[in-house]
Amino acid sequence: MKTRSDFVGKVFYLFLLAVLALCICTPVLAASSTTTLTTTVPTYFHMSVKIVGKGTIELNGKIMSETGVAQVERNKDVFITITPGAGYHISSVVYDDVDITQEIKDGHLTLSQLDGEASFDVKFVANTSVPSTGDDSYSSVVFLSVAAIISLLGIVVLLTVNRKKSNRM
Repeated sequence: MKTRSDFVGKVFYLFLLAVLALCICTPVLAASSTTTLTTTVPTYFHMSVKIVGKGTIELNGKIMSETGVAQVERNKDVFITITPGAGYHISSVVYDDVDITQEIKDGHLTLSQLDGEASFDVKFVANTSVPSTGDDSYSSVVFLSVAAIISLLGIVVLLTVNRKKSNRM
């Protein structure tokens, strides 16, 4: 006959077996509910470059003469050389909607480390044709202008003198 102690012993062993099974399964259950997130940090960013007028920019060694997209390295300074075309000068330089024209030194500019997409706009405009000292192309224009003014003054003086003479007679 089975005694109460046999029953208690079986329950005790079943309890130990359940605890053992729980101890074995808990790490598996915990591992299956763990979520691992991974992300890729970009090594490069794109900088949209807009060039208006005639000229070039050199951006980290890449020369651009027209609007396009340049690839710049993440968290690195960006070195830019701005060169107007013949007969042009730099009118404005805008970086991410901020005018930075005054920061250009001898055609060179350094932008601090980029941490995202950016825009860079350069506007070149044609130089106005102002004669410089010793420029012979304008000497004939100046001579003709002075000659015309003197001739007109001479005609006015002659007409005035003739009018006074005709009034006396």
